[in-house]
Amino acid sequence: MIVLILGMPLVLGAQQAPPKGEHWAVVIGAKHERRQYAAADAQAMYQMLVGPMGLKKANVVLLADPSERKPTLHNIKWALGTFLRRSAKRDDSVYFFFAGQGGAEAGVKYLMFQDSDPKDLHSTALPMDGLRTIFSYIEAERIVAFIDANYSGAVGDSTSASKGDGADPWKEGESPERLAQSSRQAFIVSSRPNE
Repeated sequence: MIVLILGMPLVLGAQQAPPKGEHWAVVIGAKHERRQYAAADAQAMYQMLVGPMGLKKANVVLLADPSERKPTLHNIKWALGTFLRRSAKRDDSVYFFFAGQGGAEAGVKYLMFQDSDPKDLHSTALPMDGLRTIFSYIEAERIVAFIDANYSGAVGDSTSASKGDGADPWKEGESPERLAQSSRQAFIVSSRPNE
């Protein structure tokens, strides 16, 4: 039997070689009036990555209060588009964790940050389909994203995100084997595109 674990196929009962390469991560906790625990969630994820998972501290960027770097749009774009894109190589694994608020404007779904303006998301937030675009420029073999925000299902499929029709971004009955073979990215999200 094959199941999908952190974006990689795993054959149960068989010996698996650990993934080759380095492990990289960006962890974001964007506190919001409706998401008071986002920073604490990000801190807990960071501690798990550099603790039990054994990632090097230099390979993990934490953007949350009270860390050195704040969860602003500029810092998020630097962490994803510069740090990860330049650091992660083909045999590497990348982990992305976001806890915070999502928003919608003119049918487009966004991830919101410390400096996002709910009345001007186009200029101050990151479109969820833009996150997939950024990931497409990262060379790493495996990319796993955990997104805990409303509308987060929109990151899985930009067409259903823009339509807002509530369609599930993953087809019903899609086998783990097919998902593992068809994509090097796995998204674990807390809601559907319209929630």
